[in-house]
Amino acid sequence: MTPKKKKSRAVIERMDNKLGQIYDVAATLICAKGFDATSVNDIADAMNLTKGGLYHYIDGKQDLLYKVMNFALETLEEEVMVPARAEVDAMRRLELIVRNHSLIIMRGSSPMTILMDEVSGLSEQQQAEVLKRQLDYYAVVSGTLKDLKKEGKLNDFNPSTAAHSLIGMILYLSRWYRREGKMTDEQVVEELLRIVRGGFVKV
Repeated sequence: MTPKKKKSRAVIERMDNKLGQIYDVAATLICAKGFDATSVNDIADAMNLTKGGLYHYIDGKQDLLYKVMNFALETLEEEVMVPARAEVDAMRRLELIVRNHSLIIMRGSSPMTILMDEVSGLSEQQQAEVLKRQLDYYAVVSGTLKDLKKEGKLNDFNPSTAAHSLIGMILYLSRWYRREGKMTDEQVVEELLRIVRGGFVKV
């Protein structure tokens, strides 16, 4: 009998709708006000919970920030990095990374937006853990661009600089994309892919 695949923390927490809402609300507030200016009371009020009710789910504000970041990074692992590692063709892999990461953000996953901005709010050990996972993702992106360079398909860019620029472009979606806007998710993805094909790679 084949053993059941163990569900990751991100999958389990997505199954808990209340916890997912807390992460999203907390991330939205932190994005708007900054980590230091966002209080536990702010998050509890936005969730229509008492402070004690919120502490049923978290151990404190720093703990919440850490959990939000881990939730986002595990989502990134499952939905972007795992399928990317399975794709042999470098160009298709790059397009998969751009598409899947962008769709995570555009579907309203605001925890993704604080990965780079609020790491200083974590303990030193937590920062080290988050940084390692961020670097794992960076390695997938930069490795893909290095593969394209070896194939002569990358424009005259340093793969490291190009990787940071590409990740920044995707993350910045959270700052301007609005679901009620004129463009659909798919149209936005296609525009980003056009930028990638026209700017990063030789076509």
